[in-house]
Amino acid sequence: MSGSVTLNTLQRAAEALGCRLVYALVPERPLVDFVHERADLIAARRTKAVAQSMRLEDQEVKSGDAAKQLHRREVERLLNRPARLWDEE
Repeated sequence: MSGSVTLNTLQRAAEALGCRLVYALVPERPLVDFVHERADLIAARRTKAVAQSMRLEDQEVKSGDAAKQLHRREVERLLNRPARLWDEE
């Protein structure tokens, strides 16, 4: 016996015992951390693209503070609609 079991077998066992089968994925770290990391990643991609476009148009923002502020604003905007964080790869 390999020690494996199918969901179908578990479901039948649960029904026989008068139980309901529940299975779940449990994160190893807080989901809020994962959401913030995803927002940061997407914001970095978007602000990098904007910075490149501005460089090409000779409108580059030289201030690191301005770039950080733009990035922070984009993260905040993304966090206002967290379900949209997975709309793009």
